[in-house]
Amino acid sequence: RVRNIVKASGLIDKCVIDPGDIFSINQVLGERNEKNGWSVAAGIKDGAYVQEYGGGVCQVSTTLYNAVLMADLEVTERKHHSWPLGYVDIGRDATISTGGPNFKFRNTQEVPVTVSATADAKAKTVTVRIYGRPLPDGQHIELTSKKIRALSSPGTNTEFDYSLAPGQSKITRKPRRGSVAESYKLYYDADNNLIKKELVSTDTYRSITGIISVSPY
Repeated sequence: RVRNIVKASGLIDKCVIDPGDIFSINQVLGERNEKNGWSVAAGIKDGAYVQEYGGGVCQVSTTLYNAVLMADLEVTERKHHSWPLGYVDIGRDATISTGGPNFKFRNTQEVPVTVSATADAKAKTVTVRIYGRPLPDGQHIELTSKKIRALSSPGTNTEFDYSLAPGQSKITRKPRRGSVAESYKLYYDADNNLIKKELVSTDTYRSITGIISVSPY
């Protein structure tokens, strides 16, 4: 996982986006597979953790997403995960996968912008900076998000697994109660006075039904 994060950070580091152009992280990272030098690590698929090539790269796309919001650039494509993550506040994640969800943003400035991305393997942190023109009049943006509603409990289903020994069972997928979250950009002036609050997204993390696999014998 750490190797994948370091690799992904290195690939997007120093990328330059011209005015009006769209940056696609999937295009920059390429297909995540063994041939392209990606490692197998935990990722999320169909509401459960799976081992896949490039597992962990979503920490890079998520950090980039937050930096893009704070730089006040235009997000053109972004999707949240199946459930909230531990390394970022709810509603502020951006999932990506090979041939699946992508994260894209447009450079809405009149000058090129440059992405700076570094990963500290020891501290297990990712840092992304966007270099371009600063916001006008000394303004800056802070991000905030919160859960506004919990969804109903999904329960658990039982299914047969013919590979299990007689009487054996296993938890294939844990149930997860969904939630709805709102994220905002808070604009502050040079004197740190709040001048505007803008809704970024309303995300629904659906409830995920649990699955218990049992032997039919």
